Amino acid sequence: MAVTLASEVEAAGLILEGAPASLVNIGQQQYPFFPVRFMMRNSFESIRRIDRVRAPMLFLHSPEDAVIPISEGRRLSDAARGDKTFVEVRGGHVDATTLDTEHFYGSIRTFLGAHHLAVSDDGEQ
Repeated sequence: MAVTLASEVEAAGLILEGAPASLVNIGQQQYPFFPVRFMMRNSFESIRRIDRVRAPMLFLHSPEDAVIPISEGRRLSDAARGDKTFVEVRGGHVDATTLDTEHFYGSIRTFLGAHHLAVSDDGEQ
């Protein structure tokens, strides 16, 4: 959803955590004998829209992610144009915020600061 929105409106930045290039692709890999493409209502194929995003992008993904393989995150990042950063974090699909806290949030702080998107404690930019 975030990729779709950022591809249609002017965004200041885009941060994606454990994002797939295509949920159809993941479903097809996990269930090769089922017509997954025809069974899904929304295919969430971010790979088809990511090249339209003009904002700086931060991709956070864990090599231990058993839900969305890191190869899907890298494929999405590779398809993106412009200013992008890919950061590997520990913690699988859910636990990076608690298992790799400093690296996870530090990467976000660095990204926001580098693009002058940081917000102060009082809510001002």
